[in-house]
Formats: sequence, C-alpha cells, structure tokens
Amino acid sequence: MDLPELERRLDALARANRHHQPAERLDFEIDERVVGSVTVEDARLLAAQVPGLAVDDSALSVLPVCAPDAPAVLQVIAQVLRAAGRTGKWRNEALPVCADDGTLMGSIERACVRTLGIRTFAVHLIGQIAPEAATPAQPRFWLQRRAADKDIDPNKLDTLAGGLVGMNSTGDAREALDLALSREVEEEAGLSPAQYDRPRQVGTWRVQRPVAGGFMIEDIIVARAKLHAGVLPVNQDGEVAEFLCVDRAELLARLDRGELTVEAAIATLMSLADLARP
Repeated sequence: MDLPELERRLDALARANRHHQPAERLDFEIDERVVGSVTVEDARLLAAQVPGLAVDDSALSVLPVCAPDAPAVLQVIAQVLRAAGRTGKWRNEALPVCADDGTLMGSIERACVRTLGIRTFAVHLIGQIAPEAATPAQPRFWLQRRAADKDIDPNKLDTLAGGLVGMNSTGDAREALDLALSREVEEEAGLSPAQYDRPRQVGTWRVQRPVAGGFMIEDIIVARAKLHAGVLPVNQDGEVAEFLCVDRAELLARLDRGELTVEAAIATLMSLADLARP
C-alpha cells in the first residue's frame, strides 16, 4: 500500500469517525464557553442537585457568578453523576476540562468525561521492533490486545501503549505530553525510556463518536519509537491481555478485518504514512 492509498484510507477512517454532536444532547458551558455536552435527562438531574448550574433548551451552564468556582462545581457534578449511576468505572483519576480554545477550566474524574462529552487528549506510541530484528523495507510492530474488562473496546487490538493525558503533579495544569506518554508506556508495556529510542511525534487527529455511556471527543497524539534490541513489553497494570509482534502486511490485514480500535487504526495509518514519506 503506497503513500496516497494510506492517506486516502486515513482520511476516510477519520471522516467516518468525526460525528456531529447528537441533536438530543445539550451543550455544557462554563463561563459561556462550551466544554462538553450532556443528555437532557442528565442536564435536568444536575441542574436540580448542583448549586450554580442552570439549564435551558440549548445548554447546561455554570452560572456566570459561579464561574470562578468552576473547579469545585465540577467535583460536585462528578459526585452527583456517580450517585445516580451515570458514570463509567470510577478511577480516582482527574482529567483536564478545557474550553474550545484550550483554556483550562478545571478537572473532573475520568469516569465522567464521556457522560459529559468532555474533550480528552490521548497519547499513543507505535512501537517498532529493534532495527536488528526488522528492515526498513519490512518494519515490524508491537500491538497489544486490550483486556476483556475494559469499558470501551474490550479485546480489541491497540497500539503498543496509549492512554489519556491527565493533570500535572500539582493539579493546576494539563500533564505534559512526553510525561503522559512515558507513564503509559511504563504502565502498559513495562518499559522505561532507556529501553526505546526517543519518540518521534507523528501528528494529531480528532475523533468524535458516540460511545457506551456518552459521547467521545478525543484528540489523538501519535508518536513512534523503536524498542532496543532484546526488549519485550510486559504489562504492569492489568489492562492488556497480550502483546503481538506483526509485520506491516499482517498489521494492515488485521486493520482491514476491523480488529483494531478506531483510535489505534488511525494512529497506525498515520505512522505508516509518515514512514512512507521521503
């Protein structure tokens, strides 16, 4: 598959997974800036139980007078959703809540982001086999199989490692991308930065699609690195069922059969296209 075909498939896959926000969802606004979306039912629930919120026909909003306290309001929203059974698996993991222009408005428990249609940021590492075990003409790659108990896409194939970008150690800013990537690689593949080349960032792509329990808006940041000779991935966090080593032909065949997650398929095509460029 040559570069134009890879780019065509990437564009088609990305367009197929960039859905408009469903008409039945209301905007979720903080300080008159859209940060997500909610169902009408959840909007009414939250407006009734969380001080500082108001709902109308178009949006659930943090009242202007309460906007400076938005971080605290977001924490109350999370607890109300949890009590109502309207969240995913609770992780005690804070993710950034950003306006469309990137302004950080606060943070919220990871289990709530799909319910609230909040944009997330995900880092993915395309892991290549050490140069001694592969040639430029026939590169080989690591894939992981997601555990059966994952909330989204259980048992699907994924990139070597990937995950969501959280908050920094002080909780006042978004986590740095390089730190998020190294953390995910260590947790999912058991690898330290000394065991692979410095990652090369390939690009960023946005996915918007309905998912179980809500709506996903995710910016996928893709990087690629070669593992050093003799290095094998070993899962540390229980979220990976197995690792597979595949060549380019098998990787594309598995992609064609729909075995990869949407995000992993996009990341893979981005990386293969990058490798194919002069």
